[in-house]
Amino acid sequence: MTQLQSCSAAATLMLFTTLIVGCSNSEAPAPTQPGPWAETFRWDADPGVDLDSPPAQVVRAAVESDELRLAIGLRYTYPGYYDAAYGHGTLTTQDPGGSVGTLHAKLVVVDQSDRRINAVVCLDTTGVSNYRDGGYPLHQQDALSAGPVYRVSAEIPDTDSDFPTTERRGVELTAPTPDESLAGPPGRDPRPSGNVFGDWQITEFKMDATRAARGHCDAWREQRWGGPTPPPPTRTELEPPTVEPFYPGWEN
Repeated sequence: MTQLQSCSAAATLMLFTTLIVGCSNSEAPAPTQPGPWAETFRWDADPGVDLDSPPAQVVRAAVESDELRLAIGLRYTYPGYYDAAYGHGTLTTQDPGGSVGTLHAKLVVVDQSDRRINAVVCLDTTGVSNYRDGGYPLHQQDALSAGPVYRVSAEIPDTDSDFPTTERRGVELTAPTPDESLAGPPGRDPRPSGNVFGDWQITEFKMDATRAARGHCDAWREQRWGGPTPPPPTRTELEPPTVEPFYPGWEN
C-alpha cells in the first residue's frame, strides 16, 4: 500500500468512526441518579419571624425530618425527632425512593409563646423529584398537589406529661451518606448535629386543605409561581431538578 493509499484509508476510517460516534450520540443518554438524597431546604417567613428561634427551629426540624423520613428513611431524620414527633407526620404511602432538588417552604406563625407554637407551613414541591423509571417525574400543575399546606403545632409539656421518653423510644440515627457534598450556607450546616427539639413535643402535624389554612399561603405561592397555579415545567424528565443552596441552614 502506498503512503497516499494509507493516508486515504486512515481518513476514511476516521470519518467512519466520527459518523458512528455522531449517530450514537444523536439520542440523549439515559440520566444517571445523583444519589438517593440530593435535596436541599429553603425557608421563607414573614418579616419579624426569626427562623432560628427555638419554636421556629422545632417546626423547621419537624418538616425537614418528615421529608427525610419519607424520602430515605426514619434513621436519617434529625436527632430527637423520633421522640418529639411521637407518631405525628405524613402518612407513608410507599417505600422511600430518594429525593432530588430543592423543597421551598414558608413558616407562618399563627401564634406562639415560649412554650408553644401553632404554625402553618406552606410548601412548594415543584422543584423536587426522584429518580424513577429512568427519569425524574415532572411536577403536577395543580395547586393542591404542588403546594401542600401543613398544620404544625408543638409545645413543651408539663413534667407529668404522658409523652414517652428518649430512653423508651430511642432510635439509632445516621446522617445521609449519599451526596454528603451538599454543604450548608456559609458558616452554617445543612442539618443540625444536636437535638434542636429539646423538651419540645410535636402535638400536630397534618395536611390542611381548608380555605383558611391555604389562605396563609396564597400570596407566597403566587409570588413564586407567577399565579395561583404552578407554571409548566422548564425541564424534561431526563433532567434532574436544580439543587439550590440551603437557607437558612443550621448553626452548630
